[in-house]
Amino acid sequence: MKRFIWLAAAVVALSAAQAQATLWTFEVALNGASERPTPVVTNGFGSAVVNFDDVTGAIGIAGTFNNLTVSAIAGHLHAFQSNPFDPANPAAPGQTANVMLGMTVSAATSGSFSATGDLNTLVAPGEPGLTFEQKKAKLLGGLSYLNIHTEAFPGGEIRGQLLNPVPEPASVTLALIGVAGAAAMVWRRKRRHA
Repeated sequence: MKRFIWLAAAVVALSAAQAQATLWTFEVALNGASERPTPVVTNGFGSAVVNFDDVTGAIGIAGTFNNLTVSAIAGHLHAFQSNPFDPANPAAPGQTANVMLGMTVSAATSGSFSATGDLNTLVAPGEPGLTFEQKKAKLLGGLSYLNIHTEAFPGGEIRGQLLNPVPEPASVTLALIGVAGAAAMVWRRKRRHA
């Protein structure tokens, strides 16, 4: 019984430490009409899933694009940089910002893109030294976007704003809850058969 209590207390303590960790998922649609400073007329489109762990700072991006006018040459996460024309709203819909994270992109008119990074260490050129909490607030507040660049549209052919993230408990917390449940079942079985 004492072992179970200590195990349960340890699991609860670890779970409480991780309870604040949330995995945020953005579903992003990319299109030419969202490009700035001027919308792009294109048949190109894309979609992506962006995951962000708000404790570790880990960011993962995976997506696809189709029907670009010419082959993609680059892709980026743009974020956090104050726009010289509107410093109050960096990277808001309709605004532009500097590159925060480069993506691996298929050199084709249809293909895929991906990237991983750590918000703790990502710094855009000219960024005024934002803290992790400031970066997190801006990312979760819709102040960042993805875009895919082509030679025909070097500023970006398709773009998608990171909006409306969906929170999910971090996997570590779920694992700890599972361990606590398994320990409780073992303890009950031992108690019944004793």
